Amino acid sequence: MNITDVLRQEKNWVIIGDTSNPEKYANKIYNEFKRLGYNIISINPYDKDCEFKNLSNIPKEITAIDFCVNVTKGLDILKQYKNENIKYLLAQPGARSLELEQYCIENNILYLEDCALVQLKNL
Repeated sequence: MNITDVLRQEKNWVIIGDTSNPEKYANKIYNEFKRLGYNIISINPYDKDCEFKNLSNIPKEITAIDFCVNVTKGLDILKQYKNENIKYLLAQPGARSLELEQYCIENNILYLEDCALVQLKNL
């Protein structure tokens, strides 16, 4: 399965990144998901007022993660709060690592590397 297939199939996403900062790509990606009618929530490790703090309290229908955060910080979120419903992880440029990929393999999560903003605009 490639990124286009996942974006067409999965309509329930969580984005991990600085979604409250308009200068950050996480914010731009979050808004593009919203504009296209996806069910999108955010885990913003930089915003103490963010509604969702970790993966353990997100709605069960969320099955995909868009990873837009420093690998170490994001990997900590993944490891501390496992969520069995997550089936896909899209690692954005700058948020990729072999450790992240290995974690996904070990936890039966399809690991994809791509740019959501570009791919969403091409749907």
